[in-house]
Amino acid sequence: MTKVTSQGEAYPIISLAGRAESIPLSQSDLPANIAANGTYTSPLILADGFYNLIVGATSDRAGALNVQRYIDEAGLVPVGAADTIALVANTAKVLKINDSVPFGSYKVIITNTDGSNPAIITAFAMRSTSN
Repeated sequence: MTKVTSQGEAYPIISLAGRAESIPLSQSDLPANIAANGTYTSPLILADGFYNLIVGATSDRAGALNVQRYIDEAGLVPVGAADTIALVANTAKVLKINDSVPFGSYKVIITNTDGSNPAIITAFAMRSTSN
């Protein structure tokens, strides 16, 4: 899997019989922590026209997990508003997007709403499917 080194690059997704390779925490570019009241936004991730996406995360602080999908691979035309789920401290949360709308790329946004302490993401994974 290729790491993104500039804004113009995007993560490739490897298709395997209608499924995409998942991206675990160890292969993501998540920082060691997200500052108090801070936000992490992933580089653009290519989706190859997949229909469904599942993103899971565990944070040691409260916050939000968002996914903004785009019709195009350049991330210029959003597919509506971002999909969102609240993160509860030390609780695994899963955001399921299964509206069968194909998308070309997406970004993952994780927000730490704790005003005093940085958040540590202790678990993270994603998987896309075409059906």
